[in-house]
Amino acid sequence: MQMFISFFAGERCDRRNYCEGNPCRNGGSCISTTGGYRCGCPEGFHGNKCELDINECHLNPCVRGKCINEFGSYRCDCPHDFTGRNCETLLFNIDPCSTSPCHNNAKCYTYRDKYYSCECRPGNLFSFYYN
Repeated sequence: MQMFISFFAGERCDRRNYCEGNPCRNGGSCISTTGGYRCGCPEGFHGNKCELDINECHLNPCVRGKCINEFGSYRCDCPHDFTGRNCETLLFNIDPCSTSPCHNNAKCYTYRDKYYSCECRPGNLFSFYYN
């Protein structure tokens, strides 16, 4: 079986098919134009043939983490208490009273998700702490 590649198209085979063999890289789609071609690049790439990686970290996508550029994409290295593609979600919200910081049967109250205060029993003092 003999195989050949045709670089011509059209009703009379008189138009050159510049997209034959797909010159676009990294999943780019070739669009044949008069006298040449143009590549439609997928997200994460640019250049005449989609051969260049875009450094998405220049756009500062990571809300609270460190951006690491990857081939065709990026990832965020999030601090331990954040998650999500861009470190935008608080992983957990620890109630400062959950560790029972108040002593002698004092009542613990949480304020603004990270502060606590101890309401002491009669005869003791009131205290306010930052967790």
